[in-house]
Amino acid sequence: MKEKLRNLGIKTTELSEFMRISRPSLYKYIELYESNEYKLVPEKVLRVFKYVDKYKNLSKEQVIAFTISEFSDTDVSDKKEAIRNYLLNKGANDPKINLMYVLATTESLDDIVQYLISAGKILDYGDYDESKIYQVARLVNLKSDIMTNKPLSEDEITKAKTIIGD
Repeated sequence: MKEKLRNLGIKTTELSEFMRISRPSLYKYIELYESNEYKLVPEKVLRVFKYVDKYKNLSKEQVIAFTISEFSDTDVSDKKEAIRNYLLNKGANDPKINLMYVLATTESLDDIVQYLISAGKILDYGDYDESKIYQVARLVNLKSDIMTNKPLSEDEITKAKTIIGD
């Protein structure tokens, strides 16, 4: 785990802050995880480690986004209540409702959902340091490109076709 985090460019200080635990505790949990003593690692920390182990080609941003979502203060019941209230107060053609439907009925966007959650929190809180700006830069640039209707390059179109298998 230490090696994987290092290869992703994730500092233990940074990760421990997102997990809201001390750096020595994080080191201890990493050692326990690497020794296969999973029962001694707190569940949320264990989920982050398993996420890092499970997926290849993860980016630093994806790991941080997943970690932030795992250690969010918001309870699931609070989230459900917020969604229910939103749905009760909006019309059926609201774009957010359509997005919620797509998210609930497809897996094609699952890879970026965690990133969007963490980026949204960073943008909402406005507490920008260098690492947080780096985390949201792609999203901010994408939003700018979409809002200004920036034309795509041939390379971008070719890459998209390759990814979707066209």
